[in-house]
Amino acid sequence: MKPFDIAPFSLPNCPAGQLIFEEPRDVERGIVTFSAPAWACRPTLQYLRNTWPQDRWEYPQNADLERPGAFGWKRMDDWFNSAWVDGAVDVEWRTGRTAVFTFKGLLAEVRDFPGADGYDVTFRRTLGVRVIAPGTIIRKIRVSTCSQPARSRLRVELDAGRKTPGKGIAISGYNAIVRRIHAGRGMGVSGTGVQFRQTRRRSFTLDVEHMLPAHRWCGDDGLLTFTLATEMFTISLASLAAEGPIWFAEQGIYITWATDRTTFADYRGCPAGRRSRPRMSPPVSVKCRSHTSRMTRPAGSQPRWAWISERFLAAFSSASVIRRACR
Repeated sequence: MKPFDIAPFSLPNCPAGQLIFEEPRDVERGIVTFSAPAWACRPTLQYLRNTWPQDRWEYPQNADLERPGAFGWKRMDDWFNSAWVDGAVDVEWRTGRTAVFTFKGLLAEVRDFPGADGYDVTFRRTLGVRVIAPGTIIRKIRVSTCSQPARSRLRVELDAGRKTPGKGIAISGYNAIVRRIHAGRGMGVSGTGVQFRQTRRRSFTLDVEHMLPAHRWCGDDGLLTFTLATEMFTISLASLAAEGPIWFAEQGIYITWATDRTTFADYRGCPAGRRSRPRMSPPVSVKCRSHTSRMTRPAGSQPRWAWISERFLAAFSSASVIRRACR
């Protein structure tokens, strides 16, 4: 699959050739399309940097789980104190108008920081990137992180425990793109939404492109927002993979992977303490050019406190999506 482009999820109204993100992202590569051949102007890729990598979430290891109080005060880059710096990159020209900028190992750019040994990562944790190309118009920038792209199918069952109210659901994503909705019994499809019909056992499936987060601090978790007539809620795909099916009892909605054979009736009939995660859930893994990070979650392998940590992260990310949807 092609790398997942996070540019559509940057903040709106950025200047041409520049992307600003709502939260730090681990950017690994940028593909830039110019209006005319631009190799002669020697374009450069810059990114915003302030406290990283001197202060980073993964150092010391597991600080968020072992010392959460201190971790909550850990410094991070912001929009106001960060400065634009030139990135150490390899540039590949696919055509005279399209260039691929790939970051080199971090030690080619910064050497003096705590724990530098073993942290020669090929990404830059940043709130923004921009391309400097004098005399040339930049038409498009595509940006990818070191998280692997994925495509998954989810199953949504309505009338789960009570009748789902309203006449339909609109579905949108952050770090996720709804590519197709397959209408099941009692459903109609319109764009990225579904309409309800008066029948029993209503359900539908949807195909979603997203990422498998390289680690829990990368901000690449795919979030899906479901908007009903009087209610809106957001789910985390990483939490769905880690913890299993989601039941929104007040709205009568049950969500799981299409590969999970657990129906709502099976789920509800099983005692809460014995409910298992999906039989088929995508692993969370990634391999970078010179940095390998792997987090695979086979059934029963992850302790409860790790799930709780991910739930907090998903809650903060979900709040950002809800704020954006309500603007």
